[in-house]
Amino acid sequence: MKNLKELRKKNGLTMKKVSEHLGMAESSYCLCEHGKRKLSFVRLVKLAKLYGCSVADFVDEAEAADE
Repeated sequence: MKNLKELRKKNGLTMKKVSEHLGMAESSYCLCEHGKRKLSFVRLVKLAKLYGCSVADFVDEAEAADE
């Protein structure tokens, strides 16, 4: 995943607020921001709606090619 932290800060949100919006623990969301855990597609959709962007904005092209 890319841009998670950048988009969160750009929108003036805390990890706590984003994790609550996604229905997950803040510590779990932190792992996602640091690339140690992946978000489910459902949570990516929720995040895209929150930030007003596309799910594709979170996908690194090199990462997508690997899968």
